[in-house]
Amino acid sequence: MQAKQIFSLSSIVIVIFLVGCIGQTTQMCTNPDICSDDNRCCSGYICCDGACVRAETCACTGNIILSEQFLKNYTGTNISSGTNVQFTICGLNKYCENETVYIKESNCDAPDYLTSFKPVYKSSCNNFGGSPSFFLTYGSHTICACIDINKDNKFDGGERSCRSFLICHSNLSETCYSDAMCCEGRCMNGKCCLTENQVCRNNEECCTNFCSNGTCKEIPVTTCAGQTKLDLPSIVSPQSPISAKIYGLNSLCAGHKVYLKKQNCTGEIIISTTLDSNGSRSFQFSAPSMLGTHTYAACVDITGNETFDKPEEYTTKQVRVCYGLGQRCENDNECCCNICDYVCGACDGDVNLSLSAYNVTPNATILATISGLSNRCLNRTIELRQSSCVGELIKSCNVEMSFCEGDRCTYGCQFSFNAPAQNGTYRYFAFLDLDLDGFICISEKEYGYAIVNVI
Repeated sequence: MQAKQIFSLSSIVIVIFLVGCIGQTTQMCTNPDICSDDNRCCSGYICCDGACVRAETCACTGNIILSEQFLKNYTGTNISSGTNVQFTICGLNKYCENETVYIKESNCDAPDYLTSFKPVYKSSCNNFGGSPSFFLTYGSHTICACIDINKDNKFDGGERSCRSFLICHSNLSETCYSDAMCCEGRCMNGKCCLTENQVCRNNEECCTNFCSNGTCKEIPVTTCAGQTKLDLPSIVSPQSPISAKIYGLNSLCAGHKVYLKKQNCTGEIIISTTLDSNGSRSFQFSAPSMLGTHTYAACVDITGNETFDKPEEYTTKQVRVCYGLGQRCENDNECCCNICDYVCGACDGDVNLSLSAYNVTPNATILATISGLSNRCLNRTIELRQSSCVGELIKSCNVEMSFCEGDRCTYGCQFSFNAPAQNGTYRYFAFLDLDLDGFICISEKEYGYAIVNVI
């Protein structure tokens, strides 16, 4: 009797075990019983929606989609700065409830995110969706919804969805601070308006305040208008002829009085004339004999009241009167080049010429280096000539490079030229008229020479 009792208890234990482990047989997997947690299910099965099923059946899957509705709602619409932008995501199955969706700007690889949330199931969409919100400024944006289904921190393939959109004013005449705030046109005087040639309904929509035949146009000009401008050389020699031009006005200004005056429009008149059919006038006058900076004013009587009180009726320009190269001077300020050594532009030094090779083949490239000059020779022009200082000009260059040996630096220039095509011996001369006396190759300091043998 005792042995039989033990056997019966063992049988009971086995039966209880079979009942507690759902999914052990094919029948149980096909017709799963109700479960409350994963502990009621056998290995490879989980409790999902109240029944034991294989784990992969309940996994979060799908391709996340930032909804098109979100794009339609927020592209090109009037959204005030600081408005909370809301959206919906789709494309995931209902088992993604415990996953985290990150909303990032630009792309899913960005280290920071705007917001994150756990999706809530929406039966009407048959997917998960959320309505989180975040702050965005005016302008173009790219927003991405990112979910790491594979748990690899990569957001690959269907784990990301991005949309580009614009936050701006679609209603014209809205207050704005920059062009980016306007969906169309530009921001002008604190309001959004349409630019030239854009479709319009009324004058108020146009930046020009003129809508013609459904298109924004420039307001037609019916009177003399424009901005007075003056062209003058910036540097001239004493008493030299100066060419001037006053322009910037429209053709309706033809015949209007125009003046060139000293200092300003109340100053001494230098030229009095009228504008031509193009709204401009060119003329000449003589530079003053006095060295220094002189101010000239161009004055056009647009309104006809002889006052020149509107900004568009006048402009000024400064001209420096100074001595040119070779003219006698007493100090640097008298010279246009700001260098005086008895004459303007005179400099000192000793012209040295060196060539990269002595024996060369026909048409070979030769590097010429000219040095030995002081910094007062900067921007002066050196000539390289063949045979003599007045021979064929090979090349010229401006003094702009420094050549230093220890603490001593001299100035000059460097360039390449081609050797003659015919065999023979050739002499090359580098020349600079240091004292600007007009005499060529008299002083040995003013030239250097080198020989090239073409073989």
